[in-house]
This record gives sequence, C-alpha cells and structure tokens, in this order.
Amino acid sequence: MPYDLSCTEPDIAPVLRAGRLFLTEPGHPARPGMDVLLVEDDALVRGCLGEVLADAGWRVREAADAAEALDRICAGGMPGVLVTDMVLGRGMSGTALIAAARLLCPQVRAVLVSGTDMADSALDPGDRFLRKPFSVDDLVQAVSELIAEQAVADLAHAAP
Repeated sequence: MPYDLSCTEPDIAPVLRAGRLFLTEPGHPARPGMDVLLVEDDALVRGCLGEVLADAGWRVREAADAAEALDRICAGGMPGVLVTDMVLGRGMSGTALIAAARLLCPQVRAVLVSGTDMADSALDPGDRFLRKPFSVDDLVQAVSELIAEQAVADLAHAAP
C-alpha cells in the first residue's frame, strides 16, 4: 500500500514520517487544509474521482467547469489542493484555472489531469501532472504528496 491513512496524533497536520503519509484516523473528520476542489467536466468521472478522494479522508468539493470552481473558491475558501482536468469543455482551461486560483491564494497546490502530453512549463515546480488513464492510487499519492509538502512548509515557516 503506497500510503497509510492512520494517525495516532489527531492534532498533527498531515506529514511524512518514516516514509509514510499520515492523514486522518478512520471516523475522524478531515482536518483544515485537507479540502480538495475537484474540477472535471465529465459528471461520471467527477463523481468517481470525488468518491476516491473522499474515501482517502479529504473533504471534496466538486465543480463542472472553471467558472463554477472559482465561484466555489470565493464562496467557501481556498482548498488545500486543486485537482483539475486540462480540458474543461467551455471557458478556461485547467492551467488558466490554476493561474486564476493562485491570484486568490498564491500557495494553492495543484494536480493537473490530461489525456494528452503537455510541457512541464505549464505547471509550477510543486504541482503534479497525471496523464489519463491513471490509477486511483496515482491520484491519491499526488494529492497526498502535495498536502504533506504544504504541511512541512507550514511547519518550517512556523519554526522560530
């Protein structure tokens, strides 16, 4: 199993310990910073991926396009991770959505999903790219890594 969803210290933010990612204990609510905004124009894919992410312990908000995603961000705060398809049907692309989201919250982490190859230059160095088709483990691992990296960065900034 590439990740561990157990944690014996409920007040600790998600971090990597001994190469294992600790998220939440089963039955405990997700912690702050563990929100994922999933943006996918295909309702069936969006529903399946949303269920996978929720089962992994994250609070998931879903949007069908960039405009809806930006509305959700403005209404309910910035997610810890933005997972978006590259091609969203109408309106802006996934990369444009990531850029717009970063105008509102520069530290947002992103996972960009696409059925085609793309240049790495379209993403910030800390972001992740998943090429379709991908496994649910790949998605969970990408989101886990981004949340863990953000938790470590937050701890480093908080240290005296």
